[in-house]
Amino acid sequence: MKTGKRVYERILSLSLCAVLVAMMIFSLPATAEAKNGNSGSKDLGVEYHTKSEIAHYIIEHPANNAYINSFDSIPGITAPYSLGKVSDSTLNDSLALLNTFRYIAGLPANVTLSSEYNELAQAASVVNAANNVMTHYPSQPAGMDDAMFKKGYEGASHSNIAYGWTSWDAGNYFNIGYFMTTGWMGDSDECNIDKVGHRRWILNPPMGKTGIGLAKNGYSIHSSMYAMDDSNTAANSIKVVAWPGQNTPVGYFDASDAWSVSMGESVKSATVTLTCENTGKTWTFTGTPDCNKTNDVGYININNDYYGQPGCIIFRPQNGTTTDKDYSYKVSISGTTAVKDWVWYGNIAYKEDVGDKPFTVNYTVDFFDINDYKNQPVDKPLTDEQKAQIEAFVRRFYKEVLGRDQAAINKDKAGIATWTNALIDGSKTGGDVAYGFVKSKEFTNRDLNNADFLTTMYKAFFNREPDADGYNGWLSKLNSGTSRDQVVAGFVNSGEFRTLCSNYGITPGELNVPANSQPASTLSPLNVDTTNVDPAQLDAFVERLYDRALVRTSDANGKEYWKGCILNGKDDQGREYDIRTVISKGFLNSQEYKNRDRNNAEFVLDCYAAFFDRNPVGTPDEPNYWNWVQQLNDGTITRQQMIERGFGDSKEFRNLITSYGFVIK
Repeated sequence: MKTGKRVYERILSLSLCAVLVAMMIFSLPATAEAKNGNSGSKDLGVEYHTKSEIAHYIIEHPANNAYINSFDSIPGITAPYSLGKVSDSTLNDSLALLNTFRYIAGLPANVTLSSEYNELAQAASVVNAANNVMTHYPSQPAGMDDAMFKKGYEGASHSNIAYGWTSWDAGNYFNIGYFMTTGWMGDSDECNIDKVGHRRWILNPPMGKTGIGLAKNGYSIHSSMYAMDDSNTAANSIKVVAWPGQNTPVGYFDASDAWSVSMGESVKSATVTLTCENTGKTWTFTGTPDCNKTNDVGYININNDYYGQPGCIIFRPQNGTTTDKDYSYKVSISGTTAVKDWVWYGNIAYKEDVGDKPFTVNYTVDFFDINDYKNQPVDKPLTDEQKAQIEAFVRRFYKEVLGRDQAAINKDKAGIATWTNALIDGSKTGGDVAYGFVKSKEFTNRDLNNADFLTTMYKAFFNREPDADGYNGWLSKLNSGTSRDQVVAGFVNSGEFRTLCSNYGITPGELNVPANSQPASTLSPLNVDTTNVDPAQLDAFVERLYDRALVRTSDANGKEYWKGCILNGKDDQGREYDIRTVISKGFLNSQEYKNRDRNNAEFVLDCYAAFFDRNPVGTPDEPNYWNWVQQLNDGTITRQQMIERGFGDSKEFRNLITSYGFVIK
């Protein structure tokens, strides 16, 4: 056996060497019924606490003395027997530890010590120590008076009990803190994993009072914690309690511990999917009541006994789970609970199972180190009103960016929840969400021209109509080749968008995309011999460009200017022009063309007309056409790059200019 490891088996022989040997068997009879609350919700029914809240709670509620066996008076475990007195420091810190577990789980952390329960738990510890046997149903030690034994028996049958033994005096190795953390909350040895009953009593919502007991017999320690209390009536309605909690500090859940979700009502079947967010590994468990199923995936069982709450779904991967800080797991459970109703048999009515009711539970568990949060300000969980505000932020992008009406927005509950939850848990910023909508296929398929694109951005990001100066500035940039991604980044990183996000209570974030201005041509000038070109052919070629690009007939001066550029390879100021750049720069990048405000689909059609003298729609080339449109819409290429890669250096363009009498050298 390895030193310091938990062992849950009876020791049949003792080693002579001074090695620590532990034996702790935990059990509690299912004799007390807990109060059932109202119908459980789809998700956890507990209060959510942030990591910083939990870290500060633990610091403000220290439990150091729960790990120290300290007495004001030592219990007498032989005649004449005496209960003794556990020190207040040990009792109070043990209570603090119990409430800490409840706080992490999201339950009321207001359990108090009862003098009556303290006496019962102490009597149970003394009786078991006197017999040196751990049992919920002890026999009366020789010479113990009936009154003390009655208290001990009552305490033992209503408590979580524990027993730790060493082959040498291990001092405070076994103590209430150890029993509570490693034993009762771990509860995953072969004797207890099928029900995790001790854990369920500690996390029983209606618990309002408890008592703690501790006694020693040689090198063995006996402890008791009174469990069967339901005085916390304000918590009776709480259902669906999970362990580990949504935010669980490192050290409060062991890698070998089983996971559990108590539904608060009888469960008939359940399928659990556990996914590690760090590795992507997924485990799927399917179980039924008392199935005690173990396979290559791991272990699952459903226990419907009243250990605190009924309807407990218990599962554990084959090799446990990594519980280091920053590890995160998603839990998704679907199943059925029993529908109960009164059934009459003659004049007597019994509440029986009359059907099934489906349920789903989805939540995430994050493991964290309290040292990372103890010096940070307490981050309060969001109120329902704040969550509604965040959802409203998401809804505005459905409306303004995707153009959906209210009915269509309401239908996409899953999408709204996904974006909203990402903002709530901090995995996405306002800028991330806004960019996600703009980059979505649904928005791309709207195929807005630059003018409409900008108007949409102003409404979505600034909640207003565009101002003339700002609008014209952005439109000029777009028409000059600035990518839409760059425009979106400009809106996201603006002070006005930060104000919008602040109004909705979310972090705006920043959006950084590569600069994407119109690049210079990477093609060498197309060397064309125009010596023998028929003037009528040259005239027709230029007239065609006016028609295809500017949708008008030429003006005399303009036509002569461009004919001169083609013939001479440069303009009258010496700037280089070849036959391709006359099309790409002179026509498709001219201010007159920009003023037409053609969207990407229209621009690609214009390129086909100018460079190929044809329309691809309705032809075998149509898929290629849409591919160019998609790349422009996605921002993966610019218009200039598209001309260079797909049009200006193509064989089809060369054939076109050759048909007009140009000779390519």
